[in-house]
Formats: sequence, C-alpha cells, structure tokens
Amino acid sequence: MLSKHNGLIMQYNVNSNGVPVSVHIKDETKQVSINHNLIQLEQVPDEFYRLQIVDSQGEKMYEVMDTSDIKDELAYKVDYPHGIVYFHPNKGGEQVS
Repeated sequence: MLSKHNGLIMQYNVNSNGVPVSVHIKDETKQVSINHNLIQLEQVPDEFYRLQIVDSQGEKMYEVMDTSDIKDELAYKVDYPHGIVYFHPNKGGEQVS
C-alpha cells in the first residue's frame, strides 16, 4: 500500500488482504549522526510496540517523550511518524541496535 504524506511516499507492509501490518525487525544497527545526534530507521516503527534500543556497550536505553528530556546518555526520543530517533550528544558516532 502506497501513501503520500507531506511530500513523502511511503510503502506499508501489508497482509494478504492489503491491511497494513507491523513486521518485527530485529538487530537493525545504525551509527548515530555526529552532527545531528540522530538516526533514520529503515522503516517507520509501530508506536504500539515501541522501539527498544541497546547502545554499543550492551546497555539497554530508555525512551523519553520529548527531546528536551534527553538529559543522560541512555535516553532517546522516537519520532514514530517519520522513523527518526534522537540521542544525547555524547552518543554521536556510536553504533546502536
């Protein structure tokens, strides 16, 4: 199923009836941007299931609801509609899963 939103064209995962569905993606590893302290995910995450992130030291990170709440290195904010994850500036250049 294709959808156009704010100039973005998105293709959703759908079942055999054409209904959008969530697909579990395990172990997607990305490097946090040094300049912007964020990553762009391969697919838009499902807010119902929430995103779980582990840093390069194997520490489980925790989600906050606003970028202003990213006060320690284990916090992150997910922009679910756009598939962007924001991190503490000290995470820039680090690999996260």
